[in-house]
Amino acid sequence: MILGLTYSNSTFAGTTASGFRGLGGNPNPGANFNNLGSFSLSTAPNVYNGQTFTLQVTFTAPQGINGSNQATFTANITGTVRSDNQGGVFIDFNNTPLTFTFNDTNCEPDPTGGVPGQQTTCGTGSFSFSVNDLSIDPGQTASLTGQITGAQQSTIPEPATLILLGTGLSGIAAGVRRRRNRAAGK
Repeated sequence: MILGLTYSNSTFAGTTASGFRGLGGNPNPGANFNNLGSFSLSTAPNVYNGQTFTLQVTFTAPQGINGSNQATFTANITGTVRSDNQGGVFIDFNNTPLTFTFNDTNCEPDPTGGVPGQQTTCGTGSFSFSVNDLSIDPGQTASLTGQITGAQQSTIPEPATLILLGTGLSGIAAGVRRRRNRAAGK
């Protein structure tokens, strides 16, 4: 908490569509679901002269972000708080998109239920994440919003598919050997 400015955390889940996923904008900002949390500002007047803080956003999927085998990865984003002349504040986040790459070999079905029959992360890929600036008036609560952009992934073939591919290649090799043997008169 910075001088009457309080942050409440949240969770978000879902998949990208066309490489994009918006986070936040809930009609009930304090509900803190599928946003990046919320900020509440007290009605007591305060002066904010560039106080800074770090927002930590933790991803639990996809696994293997930045080539690791970790189940989680934390993005650290700096915010600076400034006052307006009416008692409100402006939170200026570093909006530079953070780019993440991943290699997720866990091809299990989506544990959150998601779209039946689809995996959400199996494969390799990348995405960019950023947080939007926020203005808030005294006595109000506002959702923190952001976005995932440029999401792309290549799927990893299932083990059964790899076995079939290997079987097909060995069948081709056996056929080539038979033709060579027939041509050589063996």
